[in-house]
Amino acid sequence: MKRRQKGERVDRLRFRTRFDDLRRKCARFVADHADDIRTANPTTPEALNDRAADNWAPLSALADLAGGHWLETARQAALELSSDGESENLGTGPQLLADIRRVFHEEGTDRLRSQDVCDRLADMEGTPWPEWGKNRKPISKNQLAVKLADFGIKSRNVRIGYDVAKGYLLEDFTDAFHCYLSESGNSKRYNATASAEPGENAVFGNATPPTCSVSEISHFGPQ
Repeated sequence: MKRRQKGERVDRLRFRTRFDDLRRKCARFVADHADDIRTANPTTPEALNDRAADNWAPLSALADLAGGHWLETARQAALELSSDGESENLGTGPQLLADIRRVFHEEGTDRLRSQDVCDRLADMEGTPWPEWGKNRKPISKNQLAVKLADFGIKSRNVRIGYDVAKGYLLEDFTDAFHCYLSESGNSKRYNATASAEPGENAVFGNATPPTCSVSEISHFGPQ
């Protein structure tokens, strides 16, 4: 969006006379899933104060129903927009946790070297990790340690094969994943069903016409 210049005339956006189709789809979705929305009990980041958490709960519930990246995008947006001064440094924290969870899942292991985590993060396009910090270089082991320290996670000596190196165990992330990320996979709490292709989300399937689709639900964070 570009700010209007002085003297420039633009047509005003009249919501009452536009978006009839979008309003119809929203009303249909609410009607189809009124019970799910009414009984939803979504998680919200611990970093939010009580009022902010209450305000974000309805949007988090809708994000959980939408599935896909919305499960974690909504929480990250909540932290970016509504976290208090003590938690401002956690803005990119949830994304880091989601990306690390993805690495553990794709590697099929419960332990990773610190350098291996950094290397995998640096290869993720569309994330801040390939150009992190003031020097815009791939995230380093020290920078990773600083970010994870916000969640009480520290590196330790891990044995991988015959080698021992500084790294992380999947179990060290359990609390952080629970507090800052949505529950993975199928969840009774969110009433969402995983699908293999975009547009096949079961929750949205009856709410909108075939042309209105949502992203697939990812089992371990954004893909």
